[in-house]
Amino acid sequence: RGGGRGRAAGRRRSRREIMRARLRGDDFVKEDFAVPSYAARTSWPQQVSDINAYAGVQPLPARCRQRTLPPGEPKSFSPNGAQTGECFQLDLRSDNQTQPVLPTLFVPGFPKAATTWLFECMHAAFAPEMICPPQREGDFSEHKWSIDGCGGRRFMLPGIACHVLGGCGQRKELFFYGGGYGDYFKAGLAALHGPEVPLELFQTRSRPPPGWSSRLWEAHKLKRMEYFCTSSNYTHLPDGRMHPSCCVTKASAPNRWGCRWHESLRKTHGKTESVWFQMAMPWATPGKFSFASVDFTPNYLCTPSALQNIYDTARDPGELRFIVLMRDPIMRAFSEWSMFTLGWRWDKNLDFMKSMRMQMARFRKCNSTLFHNNERIRKLPTPELFAYMSKCMKGNAMQYITNSIYPVCVEAALRVFKREQFLFLRFEDLMQMKAPGLVTLLANFTGLYTDDDIIRKVRGGAHCEAGRAKKVPLSFGKAKEAAGARKLLEENIAEFESFFKPYDQLLMELVHPAFAWNRSTHSHSHSHKQ
Repeated sequence: RGGGRGRAAGRRRSRREIMRARLRGDDFVKEDFAVPSYAARTSWPQQVSDINAYAGVQPLPARCRQRTLPPGEPKSFSPNGAQTGECFQLDLRSDNQTQPVLPTLFVPGFPKAATTWLFECMHAAFAPEMICPPQREGDFSEHKWSIDGCGGRRFMLPGIACHVLGGCGQRKELFFYGGGYGDYFKAGLAALHGPEVPLELFQTRSRPPPGWSSRLWEAHKLKRMEYFCTSSNYTHLPDGRMHPSCCVTKASAPNRWGCRWHESLRKTHGKTESVWFQMAMPWATPGKFSFASVDFTPNYLCTPSALQNIYDTARDPGELRFIVLMRDPIMRAFSEWSMFTLGWRWDKNLDFMKSMRMQMARFRKCNSTLFHNNERIRKLPTPELFAYMSKCMKGNAMQYITNSIYPVCVEAALRVFKREQFLFLRFEDLMQMKAPGLVTLLANFTGLYTDDDIIRKVRGGAHCEAGRAKKVPLSFGKAKEAAGARKLLEENIAEFESFFKPYDQLLMELVHPAFAWNRSTHSHSHSHKQ
């Protein structure tokens, strides 16, 4: 894929020029393209050239087509407080109409294994701004992102999440299919795909039109939210009906979870309430665009309902791709604990060993028959395996121990999707890879486009290579506040090794013998600036 790696003929360069070019990332050597042996393949899955378009399930029922809902219409609400239900879902679309594009590429696991770092790497390497012809400032052209306009090159286009003040940005984690604390999937797919907003909102950077003042631009962003949420041109619902991905935030209820108020709305804009959409996926016409929407929610893999929801809503489940990142399970658990206790302060239990032992005991007690019994786990019928995970693992945040029991989650995923649809990577290997090798590996697996010029730009921007990166995976484990917990971890490392050893063995059977960890990986020094 992409251009050749040769160099135009010319004068011979000096050794100093060659070394400088390598430091800048302009020149590649064979070692730059090295990948872990377990990730190398002689062939790759058949590449996808279309989009995971969602046309809807049925035409909007006749009773739902009136501007005012009929009396007695059942009312249900999504976690953000928006009304939803059958009368709020997508009216069936034809093949020649634009359709919302659901995710094709997932990074479903695991938390604190560099999923955010990988998202930023891939967003730098595969964004339409990198792959397609440049857009003229103030004159966005959808055609440049189409198959014809982009030369058939496939790019990555995440959904967007918006702020109460009207600004939007790329969304790494959707938490729509499961694994979170609110059941958005139950609210219907409209809550995921959102209204049909212009594709230009999905650009990496949002700029005001030339000559606009910042005040005018801020007011415009707020005003357009009202149209996006209530105009039939965008919602494809009867005019005036609020789209279920939107919510109304009020000064009288400033701390409502999922739809918070911002005092700038009152002070700057004179508002006491405002409407805004929280999440939207790109819309495109099937056959005219080729891009992959993505969802990097790292809690999906240990949530059986999420895996099944992803399968059930895909246009063709065989076209989906999954990148799974796994880290030394002990260090992953410690890193997640550090983030939620010392960083975000969500978890008030600051006693590291007490928290870990409590979770280990709870998991053991949840099903003592299956605990450390790999043979029985692998022989479980799929419904029983899913029931075991739902009861004993959950997949939510702050499940420090069970979020590190990788093989049970991998076993479940392989019951739903084919092995060839997965790319498994160890965090420790990911942090040592060079940008040319990593970007090429990702392109081969996903079908996203790259070439040597793109890889040079990525490397020159200090992306996709931890040794050069401006930003490394977020960690609180090396903070001064974590010193006591680190000491406890070192003193009790044998206890953790004993707990995880049987699961490490099962993971090696399921994925590859290289997926093993030992004393050399049980430290922050091995986890590249972690």
